[in-house]
Amino acid sequence: MDKERVAINGATWKKPITISAPKYDQVSEAILAVLGSEPIRFSDLVKLVEKELPNFDGSVSWYTVSVSRELEMRGKLVRHAKPVRYSRPN
Repeated sequence: MDKERVAINGATWKKPITISAPKYDQVSEAILAVLGSEPIRFSDLVKLVEKELPNFDGSVSWYTVSVSRELEMRGKLVRHAKPVRYSRPN
């Protein structure tokens, strides 16, 4: 089991969660590689991340939502409201 962990924070979360640092790195790189300036739905984002990480060990959708919240907190991703869509900041 990997001992290196990354704390993930969401804007409305009461406390952070921790995930494997290598998995965080893989998913965050994949998210940033597939996101453009045009907002896309979460389901489309997950499909694109799955294509980037075909042999990923874990739930791509769970890691995508978790990592996307951290990227949003860091200003590297924009979450648009209703319907929720994601894009890179301008």
